[in-house]
Amino acid sequence: MKKILSTLIIALFFNSYLSAQSNKYSSLIGEWIKVISKNNEFYLVDCENKSSLILKNNSILEKDVFEDTNNQIFKCIEKEIITVFINKENTNYIKIKWFDKKKKVIKVQNSSDNFIPKYYILKSNINSIKKIKATKENCLEASNDFGDEVNDTFQYKSFKINIENSNCISIRDSKDKIIFEDCYENSILKFRQQSNKILPLTIINGNKSLDLNIIQENNKWIISNAIYYKGKDKININSICELKKFDFDDYVNLKEKESNVNFQSQDIKNLQNKKLLKDLDVYKISDILTKSPINTENLVIYNDAAFNLINLESYNEARIILLEIVKKYPSRTVAWLNLGDAQYGFEDSKNAKISYQKYIALMKSQNKDLTKIPSRVYERIK
Repeated sequence: MKKILSTLIIALFFNSYLSAQSNKYSSLIGEWIKVISKNNEFYLVDCENKSSLILKNNSILEKDVFEDTNNQIFKCIEKEIITVFINKENTNYIKIKWFDKKKKVIKVQNSSDNFIPKYYILKSNINSIKKIKATKENCLEASNDFGDEVNDTFQYKSFKINIENSNCISIRDSKDKIIFEDCYENSILKFRQQSNKILPLTIINGNKSLDLNIIQENNKWIISNAIYYKGKDKININSICELKKFDFDDYVNLKEKESNVNFQSQDIKNLQNKKLLKDLDVYKISDILTKSPINTENLVIYNDAAFNLINLESYNEARIILLEIVKKYPSRTVAWLNLGDAQYGFEDSKNAKISYQKYIALMKSQNKDLTKIPSRVYERIK
């Protein structure tokens, strides 16, 4: 009985919290149907089992052809992109953003899916977009969670680009003449949802993938820049390479060497590299903490990293590190100040206030100069 009562109290708390704090999120509550994109337009595949997203006050239910996933909401931050946290540690979260308000289409990215974008239309508005006749192939495409939604055809300037058999690409001119074609073994090709100022091609090969931005100049197709993903790691690549000379394995191997990036996310040295620090997420931070637990030898590295992460506005990542620091070294005064700043930036003002009060108490008990306490601390504990 106590357990049931406790569960009801928690549920009521989340409902009251979300209703009070999440006006933008509340406007999204309802059922959303997954759509696919072709030629920069959205279409509904009229399948028997439509993939959908049901947004409730305290949970998000994702219904798909293969399985349903129900996530409880623990925290909701509303900015241009609404971030909904779905575990107590705030390490798993879902980002929701209006993609086209007029058509009632939202863009949804889940941290557990490497932020692969999916698009949904409000169920009451599905009659406003075109429907594609259901086939086995496009119904599977509509439920596919791996990579962006596939566009068979993409129009770039006067050129028509086709993906065939998932791993072959062809480019045709205005007279339907093939000017380029190639196939990539053991790979999946997809078009991303972007403007037609570039050719946005993604190539997926195992746990590696490349988001290529391709442009056409002087009768040449040039990869102007790319984002390379390896597992949960990624790196931006600025380089010039002709598409006809492109080889996936050679390209990624060369870029790994050129960038001198250590893709071992568990390496504590990454915390000392400010260039890499801004690309570290909570997963990599957790990996590093697991491999290299905080001790007296690396304490300064972790503390400096947390301070730099706060300056980069990566408040959640800084918060994860600082919680571990104060857990092991509760008398470390500056860590409580930094933790309060990270929690405040993370919009967790309740816990920030507790951390700031702990910081003031330590300053007093350790007979430190109280005039050095930043004015923001007093302002934030009012």
